[in-house]
Parts: sequence; C-alpha cells; structure tokens
Amino acid sequence: MTIKSFVIPVVLLLASVQVALAQSSNSSPTQTPVPVDELATLSQQWMDAMQQNDMPTLERLMAPEFTLVHPSVDKVLTRAQWLSNLTGVEVKRFRYQTLKIVHYGPTVAVVSSILRIDTVKDGAPFAAKTSCVDVWEKRAGKWQVVTRYATRLEDIPLPQAAPTAAAPQEALAKPNSSPAQRPGPVDELATLSQQWMEAALKHHDMPTLERLMAPEFTLVHPSVDTVGTRAQWLSNLTGVEVTQFSYKHLKVIHYGSTLAVVSSIFFSDAVKNGVSFGGGGAKTSCIDVWEKRAGKWQVVTRYATRPQEITIRPPAPKPPADTKPPAAPK
Repeated sequence: MTIKSFVIPVVLLLASVQVALAQSSNSSPTQTPVPVDELATLSQQWMDAMQQNDMPTLERLMAPEFTLVHPSVDKVLTRAQWLSNLTGVEVKRFRYQTLKIVHYGPTVAVVSSILRIDTVKDGAPFAAKTSCVDVWEKRAGKWQVVTRYATRLEDIPLPQAAPTAAAPQEALAKPNSSPAQRPGPVDELATLSQQWMEAALKHHDMPTLERLMAPEFTLVHPSVDTVGTRAQWLSNLTGVEVTQFSYKHLKVIHYGSTLAVVSSIFFSDAVKNGVSFGGGGAKTSCIDVWEKRAGKWQVVTRYATRPQEITIRPPAPKPPADTKPPAAPK
C-alpha cells in the first residue's frame, strides 16, 4: 500500500469506494441518493438565474432566511447580502460536477456538488472551484434552498497554532426558528461532535461510535466523487494513532426539531502503520447531518472536502461538425 492510498485526513479514514446510488422512498436518511432528481433541475435553474440576473427566479428558489455559510473563512451571508454581491458580476459559464442528492424525509434534502464558475467583475476575470452542500426544504409543495455550505480550495487556512482537542467554543443554534436565523450558545451537537471524534481518533471506542453513528451512515466526498459506509469508515480506523485534532469555525444549524447540520474545519495529525501524515494539521471542510431518533442524536451523513482533492474534470470534447458516426456492424 502506498502512502497516497491512506493519506486521508483522519476524520475521513475511508478508502475511495464508489457506491451505486439508488432511490428508496421507504428507507432511512442517506439511503435515498438519486442520480436524477427534481432538485438537480432546480439547482441548475438557480445558477441559471444567477447568470441571467433573474431576480424573480432567485427570490422564488431562495428562502427569505437563506444563508451562505463559508466554514473555511468563518463567514455567514444573508440572502440580501448574497444577491447584493451579484451587482456588477458577469457569469460567463458554470457547471456542476459530482452532483448527488440525498433526501432526509419528504421535506428536507441535501444537494452536494463541485461547482465551477467563471466570472468577470469590474473587468477582472475570476474562476472559482467550490465544494457546495445545499440544504433544500419543501414548503407548500415547492422546494426552496435554505442554506449553502461553500468551501473553496484556496480558502481553507493553515492552522495558526498546534491544534488541541479542546471543546468547540462557538455554534449557531436554532431550535424553533427558520434555518440559520438565530445565533445562540454552544449546542448539544457541538459536544456530540467532539465526543464522536474522540471516540474515533483517541480511544477507538466502538460502543460510542456505534451509538453516535447511524447504521446507514455514509461519508460523501464531493471532491473525489466517492461514497462510503459506516463499516468502511470504522474499518479504516485500524492502525491509526492520532497525535492531535481540533475543530475550527464549528457552527450548528437546526432544520426543525429532528434534523441539524454541523459545519466546521477539522485539523488533525496522525500516524498510520508507522507513517506520519497531516503534519501541521491536515485540513478538511466537514458538513455533518445529524438526526434525532427516539430522543437521541445520530450522525447520518458527513460531507467532507479537502482542498487538494477539488478537481474539475474537463468537459468531454465535441466531435467535429462534419464527423459522421461509425457505421453499425453488419
């Protein structure tokens, strides 16, 4: 095994395993990813409206309390701020890649992707490659996007000091209001997130891991287009010794009373099979979906992006206009 095959942030600890995505209307969350979905069309319409500066469509698709969360730079924008930032921006082209959709019940879904946008503002060209995790909510039969978690590869900072396993010190809590609208004290899920990583990385505490991780837990890597199971994630803990880890910019947003998202940047240093990796802090943007079941929270999906993993596949070359398809064999 080469170093490359396991030099993954310890928080991921997952071999790249391609999992077929199939829809199941009666299964638990994270079991209903679908290759083509109404939300794929709406995601395209949303960015089309941005390109065309179509404010009525933008206001129809974006919830009034929409927020844009940048975990990597610890920044949150409102819908009004996001729309204001479009002023003077010409979107030349954009495309989604590795787009996947997971439904968490009938009224909440998450669309993950890598989004490439080429723009011009004030005469200056700008190209961005962004890992996006979009939370959509169905209201009165219509889908609206309520949060976008966006990580650009160049935005994830280097650690300023050696990370420690200190408890998170910040969160956004919203038990009874619209998503991302009410800042509050440290949330229970901040504590559970810390317990999860301590159980995984410091103690290899399988009973705690099995209690905190839903049986159908999946790890989604939008940047490398892979999905893995809980069993695969746990299997990759073998032989790992973590020297230090910490969460940065941790925030919690509740979507109703039984679903919440924890966003953060995760730093870690570790040794696996005698080989050190993550020196200075391996950095991962993590978007974790938690669900409350029988009064207890469990993590059902982690969307994880490392900056060096964000790659954009070039579009397939178009054949020359005068090229004729090959004749069918006789």
